[in-house]
Amino acid sequence: MSRQQRFPLLGLLGLVLAVVGLFVVSLNPSRPAAAADDCRPDGLATTPGIAVPYCTVYDTAGREKLANGNSRRVIGYFTNWRTGKDGSPSYLAHNIPWTKVTHLNYAFAHIGTDDRVSVGPAGPANASTGMEWPGVPGAEMDPSLPYKGHFNQLTKFKKQYPDVKTLISIGGWAETGGILNPDGSRNATGGFYRLAQSQASIDTFADSVVAFLRQYGFNGADIDYEYATSANHAGNPDDFWISDANRGTLMTGYVNLMRTLRSKLDAASVADGKHYLLTAAAASSGWLLRGAETYQVTQYLDYVNVMSYDLHGSWNHFVGPNAALFDDGQDAELKHWQMYTTPQYEGMGYLNTDWAYHYFRGHMPAGRI
Repeated sequence: MSRQQRFPLLGLLGLVLAVVGLFVVSLNPSRPAAAADDCRPDGLATTPGIAVPYCTVYDTAGREKLANGNSRRVIGYFTNWRTGKDGSPSYLAHNIPWTKVTHLNYAFAHIGTDDRVSVGPAGPANASTGMEWPGVPGAEMDPSLPYKGHFNQLTKFKKQYPDVKTLISIGGWAETGGILNPDGSRNATGGFYRLAQSQASIDTFADSVVAFLRQYGFNGADIDYEYATSANHAGNPDDFWISDANRGTLMTGYVNLMRTLRSKLDAASVADGKHYLLTAAAASSGWLLRGAETYQVTQYLDYVNVMSYDLHGSWNHFVGPNAALFDDGQDAELKHWQMYTTPQYEGMGYLNTDWAYHYFRGHMPAGRI
């Protein structure tokens, strides 16, 4: 076929495609190229009347856009206590392998007695907002920022690595139910256990989290509540006075807390033009999770961090692997409590990562675990 013969056919084909295209467009006359909700991960709860800009964080398949070309999240906890001021080796923001991580959780903030998120009293001794490291190469302060400490450093390096997301991790083992003071002492304030009993306190806390993220440039909040479960003697023994007394209502309060945070963060996302992340550190032990109802908070989370690294420890009666991937049917703790022979468990061991993954996989997509 000659060129002259081909071109009319191509022209006709183009006309047909154009007509088809017009027909398709006419069926969706107002649909944008990528509506915000097109990027929302499957199962992530929405806030009525709020058009969250999910596409600032996710692609149109609901997959998070990750730093450094990663296809999987690489999450690290950056702690506030490795300052080097006590003579021990320091680990500062310039020591972080910024080209390898996708997310950093800053550990830890706590709940103040005023129900607001806090990293302690201001001043030059505050590692988060006031401390400096003169003479340490790489630890120079960014003078354009109104705060110092680790937060100054994190913000400085995020300017160089803008796709790495930082989250403020609130709670933890020591501060779920109290406040850890700079001198190592602890105020047993009740923390999350007390806060979640009152919607007014939850609202105050959630508003303060939004303000905190904006003030210090964080991409989201990671709630490390250990633990909202009806299991007796769960979490830090220093908190049993309030956790055991309220274990029948802890999950209800936790759901209210996370629902409120999701709503407040969604509103802030719209106002600021960027989606704020909400995550949680979750128990991996079946003993704890069986007291957490159906862990209803997963619907409010961008993703869940499963704490599968301390399945055995000093709290157990028997030695066992602290981070078992699978169950071999020989876990000494489970054997002692006859878990392998109890009919409702059907020989299934629940102190392993595989069990924890399948627990959460029953409630949320794999990409959010």
